[in-house]
Amino acid sequence: MKFIFVLFFFLMQASSQETFKLEYKFEKGKTYRYKDFVTSKVTQEMMGTETRIDTKSEFIHKIVVDSVGDNGDAVLIVSFDSVRVSIQQKKLDTTIIVNEIIGKRKKNVLSKFGEVLQKAVIDKIKMGNQMGGDVSQEVISFPIFTDKELKIGDKWKSTSLDTMDLMGSKIAVKTNASYKIVKKETKLDHECLKIEYEAETESEGKSDMFGVEMYLESSGDIEGVIYFDPKTGLVIYEEAETDQTITLATTGARSMMIPITQTSKLKRTIVE
Repeated sequence: MKFIFVLFFFLMQASSQETFKLEYKFEKGKTYRYKDFVTSKVTQEMMGTETRIDTKSEFIHKIVVDSVGDNGDAVLIVSFDSVRVSIQQKKLDTTIIVNEIIGKRKKNVLSKFGEVLQKAVIDKIKMGNQMGGDVSQEVISFPIFTDKELKIGDKWKSTSLDTMDLMGSKIAVKTNASYKIVKKETKLDHECLKIEYEAETESEGKSDMFGVEMYLESSGDIEGVIYFDPKTGLVIYEEAETDQTITLATTGARSMMIPITQTSKLKRTIVE
């Protein structure tokens, strides 16, 4: 009899465990802002010479919700309010305010689960003598959720294929990610779900810079944590660390291979 009572107790506990449906809930006409702080260390080797570059970057993303469909798909107009980059290199220490990309808009159509359904450039970006496509709007992204109801401890996976336009060059990016809901936790006065994630990325593409054709291949590993408010349907805070290996190859009379390694840390906070 005691065994039956204990079994009944655990069955009741399991059936009463809180479940969550993770969905983005952008509201039509509202404006959202996120502040990113990114530090990175880049090491590249070229013609036997190794170069190390350290950067600290601050971005403020502006997201204007143009419309939200009955199915939850949101049309987002994305731009930068500010971009500040500090560069430390041998014999060089400078800070750059990148005015060329501030206010340049791009349209993203995002499903309620975070899948990018459509992208389009609204304002072209001119960087020096080159048109920079949508270089500024490629920075911000959102985790992809599952359509299933989840409990604390549940896991899910996502795969995304994307094309990044970097200074007029098309770079294909594939990302495989796995997520886990760890616990409920208050973050920045929001009742959030703490979600840990790991991701692997692969990229390839080519570009033509100053008349030299270059091919790019890269792979990376990402570990991070997201604080998501299921009530408001917004990411409140995120931290991530990325390790990336990149190979640039040039062809022609001056063909060469340029290996690059990069480590970076991201802190993203919603601005309210």
